[in-house]
Amino acid sequence: MIKEEAAMYRDQPHHRVEELLNAMQWPDQPLGRPLTGTEQTLDGLTRERLLDHRRAHYVGPAMVVAVAGGLRPAACRDAARKLAGRLPGSVGLRLPASRPPE
Repeated sequence: MIKEEAAMYRDQPHHRVEELLNAMQWPDQPLGRPLTGTEQTLDGLTRERLLDHRRAHYVGPAMVVAVAGGLRPAACRDAARKLAGRLPGSVGLRLPASRPPE
């Protein structure tokens, strides 16, 4: 099913051109790789490999939460603190690099 969706994505000319342009601009770099993967990478994907990747990379220390707009900073911090403890490998919430005016 994923391979069918990737093929449908590549059938759209503007997506295919963007993919080719990225490959030319960023050879041998992650930015130059197709977002949907290739048939070869999709064939090698198993449920266990996907879960291993998620466990290794979708952890608190690897995440950044960014907010913008007419939001109350205190409310954003409270919501982030509440959710941060649920993340695997969570080290707690760190204060922002810069504080907006309150």
